[in-house]
Amino acid sequence: MWNVLRIGIIYKGTGLSSRYLFTLPGIVAPPKQTYSKRKVLGYSVDQVYDVVSDVDSYSEFLPWCRESRVFQRRGNQCRGVLVVGFPPILERYVSDMTMIRPHSVQSDASADKLFKHLKTVWKLSPSATGSCLVDFHVDFQFKSSLHSKFSTLFFNQVSRRMVAAFEQRCKDIYGPSVLHVRNVRVNSNSYSSSSGKRS
Repeated sequence: MWNVLRIGIIYKGTGLSSRYLFTLPGIVAPPKQTYSKRKVLGYSVDQVYDVVSDVDSYSEFLPWCRESRVFQRRGNQCRGVLVVGFPPILERYVSDMTMIRPHSVQSDASADKLFKHLKTVWKLSPSATGSCLVDFHVDFQFKSSLHSKFSTLFFNQVSRRMVAAFEQRCKDIYGPSVLHVRNVRVNSNSYSSSSGKRS
């Protein structure tokens, strides 16, 4: 049978509409993909946490994030809607987030139409000279093979730029990194998918 893919399209000044694309029959299940990065940022743990946990501001500085809005809060948990992509084709999904100040921010979109699962984890810990050691990890799997094929072309680049965007946001808010003065740096990353690719 033919697989039917529903893609949400948002046009300026209108609501969310839909169109349908058909994929070839017999397409295998989309692979799981992961990306991890460890880096020392020259800002305090509290400063980095404040930037990462400010979901409402994501659309102001994250590449390809067109809308970000928290609509429900309860204790250290909240729920938000995010719209990502390139006009006129944009994707909307809802994410459940758990925030433990100032140590971690975790989001999960496992009950979403776009993803089989999407888990993003930020772990923050104090490092030398008042800086912050960031461990970033994202693990996801699309429901659609078509989305998965597109993502393999640019996901690694998007993930790298996303982490860099948070670092730039810290600089815009708090000023120059203390690492520029003390010359302290830790930076590593890895990317993999269940299809066997890794970098």
